[in-house]
Amino acid sequence: MGKVLKLAAMLLVLTAIFVVVSKQSPDVFRDEYPVMLINHSRIFDQDTSVLEFACLNQPVCPAPLEIASIWDSTPNKPGVDQAGKIYLPFYNRSEVLYLDTTRTSTTCVSVDAGLENFFPISVLQVEGKTLLADLDTLLIVRDDASHKVIELTAVAEPTLMGIGGLVRGTENSVHAFDSSPHTVEGERVALVFTIDLVSENVTPVLLPIFNAEEKERRRVQIVGVSADLSKVYYMFSIQTSEQDESQMRLVMFDTQTKRELHVYRDHCLPRQGYRQYGNYLFISSGSQGPLLLRLDDLSPVVNFTTLPTEFQVLTLAPLGRFFLAGTASEVLVLSGEGDILETYRVPPEFFGKKYIFVEYWDE
Repeated sequence: MGKVLKLAAMLLVLTAIFVVVSKQSPDVFRDEYPVMLINHSRIFDQDTSVLEFACLNQPVCPAPLEIASIWDSTPNKPGVDQAGKIYLPFYNRSEVLYLDTTRTSTTCVSVDAGLENFFPISVLQVEGKTLLADLDTLLIVRDDASHKVIELTAVAEPTLMGIGGLVRGTENSVHAFDSSPHTVEGERVALVFTIDLVSENVTPVLLPIFNAEEKERRRVQIVGVSADLSKVYYMFSIQTSEQDESQMRLVMFDTQTKRELHVYRDHCLPRQGYRQYGNYLFISSGSQGPLLLRLDDLSPVVNFTTLPTEFQVLTLAPLGRFFLAGTASEVLVLSGEGDILETYRVPPEFFGKKYIFVEYWDE
């Protein structure tokens, strides 16, 4: 009987420990996502460049990849999907280069959409598809390397000024938003395009935003929308003194109540580079370093200048449920609350280089 009671007690203790660990698991990094870096370098006296890969928590890593001069740029927000396939969009091409690391030999699939003057700024990987957008064109690349080109100017009303970003929506959809506000029948609105990822049809939507006079809000720029389109995020400068000093402000606007709910103030707030991931709005890098805010109230997740690192944090990227923060010598894995969960040393050949992360999207 005593042994039975002892066994029962041990089971209760183990159960309690399991429950505690389970509750803590969202803030524990167990190498479930690949931490991968890419460095781009040019081969002198040759018409080629090289992409070098460094895998910090995986035993197998892609071999250096030589790319022709037409690919002579750093990949634009590269990522790896759940199947281990690395996709490499480039700023200067309408193509996506794929590396299939699951095979014995790495294979490359080049996707040519036949577009001229297409320079993708925004990139999003979702539901097995890679979406690229420049100012007025959307390219959907499917996992079988087939593609579809959508000229958003053909479905825009009012006239599209320029796509500001791509955001994952609800129920297999993606939103592309115009970075400039519009005035329709005297009302200020945001122009958003909702793309159904199943049918690949596009539906334009107008969302209400503020109706203040332009003199009160200068250089208004829309930087994001929520997945359900109930919120619009925009920034502007406002005069703060008679000497015409101005301050940048980032605002969350409720499209239902038509009220500004939260404001983030910063004299050095960047105007470019905003991206959304899960419940976060972030800037990968900027003159003041990265920025990571919560979407629900625009509160900062972490002050990167106070992190215990040898050098300044220079870059930020999503990694599943976490974020990667990179310095010249270290790579940090951050929780959704900004806590450091893991630290890796940058390989000697990458030290001090302007490397980029391979992102892992798992919203």
